[in-house]
Amino acid sequence: MTKDIKLHNFPNEIKIKIFKLLDLEDFIKYYFYLKDFKNILDFIIKEYDYGSLHKSLKINIDQKYIIVKEIPDKWGIKSIKRQVATIDGIDIYNENGKLTYVFSYFYGVFGFHEGFAYVNQIQNTTQEQEHYIKKGQFWKLPQQFYQS
Repeated sequence: MTKDIKLHNFPNEIKIKIFKLLDLEDFIKYYFYLKDFKNILDFIIKEYDYGSLHKSLKINIDQKYIIVKEIPDKWGIKSIKRQVATIDGIDIYNENGKLTYVFSYFYGVFGFHEGFAYVNQIQNTTQEQEHYIKKGQFWKLPQQFYQS
């Protein structure tokens, strides 16, 4: 006699151990196919640093970076704007069958604003900018996004 065993019936601890057997490439490949287990997968990403893509991209959570975007003015003319911001999270979503990583950030001196940036919109700070950050001299850093 055989009995079908479904992953849904296993305790979360067992599910975590099973999914941790995936290497990062497979984890990324199957992330959206396993959407029924999204809470477990997200737990693995955060708790076990399995989503260390930000490390391979040299982007660290809770660190300041320069976000660079083309932003249109009121006439629709786009120009490059730079803003110092703190990366505070990473989101993964499916864009036309391809996993895409988007980093959430916040910025502001008196009021805070939030946004999202793709990897190609994030730049490391220079040594000079790091010096200003350590001294708290944020007015010397790029502040070109909307400020309230």
